[in-house]
Amino acid sequence: DLFVLVFSMDSRESFEEVIRLREQILETKLSACVSANSSGGGRKKAPLPRVPMVIVGNKCDKDMR
Repeated sequence: DLFVLVFSMDSRESFEEVIRLREQILETKLSACVSANSSGGGRKKAPLPRVPMVIVGNKCDKDMR
């Protein structure tokens, strides 16, 4: 999986939402990784999952009038 999170450069609120989404994605992937490894019965510590993610700031210039 690859995640592309896009926020508006004109909106601090959209940036904060991207940060919340990023945390939610990481928590979900970590929990899936831990649950997959716990079914093996071993006591090995699960490696942290690598989550490919890109955060993009988007801005559309308005026409000058």
